[in-house]
Amino acid sequence: MAVTIWRKDTPQGQEISDSFAQSKGFDNAEQYATYLIDNEGYSANPVGLETGEGVPTPTGDELTDAQLELFRAENRTQNLINEFLRQSSGLGLYNAPTVDAQFDEEEKEYVPTERDLKALYPWLTDGLLKILIDGEGGYIDTGSIDIALANLRASEDYKKTFPGIAREDGTLRMTESEYYETKDVMKDALRSYNLNPEIFEEDITSAIAGDVSAKEFVSRLEYGYSEIINNIPAVKEVYLREYGMDLSDEALFAMFISPDIAENVLSQNILVSTIIAEAETAGASLSKEGAIAFAEAGISQERAREIYGEVAAISPGLSGMTTTAIARGIAGLDPDALATIRNLQARRASMSSFEVGAATTQTGEVTGLTEL
Repeated sequence: MAVTIWRKDTPQGQEISDSFAQSKGFDNAEQYATYLIDNEGYSANPVGLETGEGVPTPTGDELTDAQLELFRAENRTQNLINEFLRQSSGLGLYNAPTVDAQFDEEEKEYVPTERDLKALYPWLTDGLLKILIDGEGGYIDTGSIDIALANLRASEDYKKTFPGIAREDGTLRMTESEYYETKDVMKDALRSYNLNPEIFEEDITSAIAGDVSAKEFVSRLEYGYSEIINNIPAVKEVYLREYGMDLSDEALFAMFISPDIAENVLSQNILVSTIIAEAETAGASLSKEGAIAFAEAGISQERAREIYGEVAAISPGLSGMTTTAIARGIAGLDPDALATIRNLQARRASMSSFEVGAATTQTGEVTGLTEL
């Protein structure tokens, strides 16, 4: 399409084609013509000459007022877009790449080492660390440390290492570091009452699984101890009368803290009684302290019966040794006693293998030994 524009120095008008407009950086003739009219002194209509020859005749290709307004609006919009692109060229917005554009090298994925993982998760044992890295669903399998950690926390090894830490729905009551801290506080509280915390391991686990905080655990110990101290004489009397047990304050408190310990104490008391009974049945004597030592060594009633059966068989030839010492030697509780038993038996066997001979001289002198 061609557009005619006018100026006093162009009495015949200036015709603009699309191709000429595009060579000047415009989309079409109308757009370029509008630009010239607005900026270069041109007119959309014929302009009269200064010579007075009158106004030239229109060609019919001139822009109407409506067309001028339309293309002016388009030009203003394009100018705004161009200015926006110019101002935002350094703000990280999209820029068309050039043929010599340089692309950054692809960033390599970080692969954590065992040392890194130990630093990130200091609660990891060597066994759990191995599962985290190359166990089923571990980092090598999944390529994700978060997924590997989730799979680790669902494993049986984790549950054995942190019993009670997880709720039934699998969520954690606390972090692993908090778990260790909670157990340490509970154990220190038990130590303050002269109690060995290791024998309360299951009770500590039960407390954690029951959402008992370390602070509440300590408070319960303080309250329980104050209650027991006020009633210790009466409680001790019951145990002494009913079970023949003379318990210390610490032992009594431990039994009240843990039902399992109370049951174990009473069970051991019964075992002590049966061991004493087996000794007496075999004709031997055994003190309560001696029976407790056997019970603490894990000797059952059946084993006690076997031991005292052997005591009854060999004690007549082991003069100088008590039946308790012989029993402890046979049971393996007293290596020195066992060595004495073997020495005495060996000496007796050596002496009994020969008999003084009957050959004597007329004066009664022994002239030889006769083997039995």
